[in-house]
Amino acid sequence: MVFVESDPKAVAGVANTLQVLGCDRGKAVRADAFAFLAQPPEPFDIVFLDPPFADRALLRVCATLETGGWLRAGALVYLEDAASAGAPDLPPGWTLLRSKRAGEVGYHLARRQ
Repeated sequence: MVFVESDPKAVAGVANTLQVLGCDRGKAVRADAFAFLAQPPEPFDIVFLDPPFADRALLRVCATLETGGWLRAGALVYLEDAASAGAPDLPPGWTLLRSKRAGEVGYHLARRQ
């Protein structure tokens, strides 16, 4: 379990929570998502994406996950974006399973084939 976050306070909060919970299988990494994804991949079964909405980086992150070897076959990807953005554009081979809205947030679940 890897939590990637660029904000140092958020990274410290996640690291503290992992410690309090006694979770030795999780780690908090302070990094830009694209810098993290530039390293050799560690394929995941589940990914949660919640980039800053103003960055409009969601599609780029999804494409990088797909082309960089970060996802196992059948991986589930939870995505958040501004509700006004609608359903996200997904890489080829991804299927949108669910798409909902809560206030200003659109949240979506996709599966990689």
